[in-house]
Amino acid sequence: MNLERYRIFYEVACRGSFSAAAQALFVTQSAVSQSMSLLEDELGAALFARLPRGVALTAEGRALLSHVKQAMEALEAGQRQVEKLRSLEEGLLSLAASDTVAEKLLLPCLDRFHATYPHIRLRVMNKTSPDILTLLHSGEVELGFVNLPLLDRDVTFLPCLEVHDVFVASPEVAAEFHGAVTPEGLQRCRLIMLENLSNSRHYVDAWFARQGLSLAPETELGAHALLLDFARVGLGVSCVIREFAQKELQEGSLVELALEPPIPHRHLALCHSARASLSPAASAFVSMLSPLLETAAEVSR
Repeated sequence: MNLERYRIFYEVACRGSFSAAAQALFVTQSAVSQSMSLLEDELGAALFARLPRGVALTAEGRALLSHVKQAMEALEAGQRQVEKLRSLEEGLLSLAASDTVAEKLLLPCLDRFHATYPHIRLRVMNKTSPDILTLLHSGEVELGFVNLPLLDRDVTFLPCLEVHDVFVASPEVAAEFHGAVTPEGLQRCRLIMLENLSNSRHYVDAWFARQGLSLAPETELGAHALLLDFARVGLGVSCVIREFAQKELQEGSLVELALEPPIPHRHLALCHSARASLSPAASAFVSMLSPLLETAAEVSR
């Protein structure tokens, strides 16, 4: 099936003239005439009655036009839809992040994005970093914020924020320590940590394992905010992300313990499938984060 011939047929039928259709399509009249002859030969029916001035549809031509009109209108609607998606007048931004990252990093970014592109719908899912990779592979989300390090050849990772895993306590509990705290000393503390499903916990555990140590927290929680709350009321020493505990550290309700040596920094990363192109909405979101991504890239070098 030659779709171009049907498009020419539609123009001729609507305009009632080969010459008028040729002008509208920016082709020669002979090209229009030849295309219609080929279409009539293909269908085995005369579609137009040639008149002294223009053409008129035959019964077969009128029957064909009713279907071609619907097809052309559908194609034009599809073209308008694509244009709206490309111009960000419509679209969907789907992404996933952990609860803490969603609150501390993602929410301010989405606030800016929604103000700039108010017609883009948002779909956000709260998941752990490994689960986010699964969502990317299944196509359920286009973008995700994850805790590095992670390895996946089919995923592109864009570091966006340097973070530090630190241990904090209430001023009263922190006063029990004198000077720097050693990794061995932390083993004797009432530790409060994220549950071991999280990539953040895996990173901390792996670092202590390289020191020949194993941590056995008394309390394991599923949310970073609870780590801060439990430490603030004196229930123990919590392992938290310094960048996400700034309010408590600045107001003095929590004190960072001086771990020596400190746990090396790591990064949060924005990631997407390396095998699929991003939608216009996702591309715009990544572009909006470019300054943050470029800064993180410079820091990581």
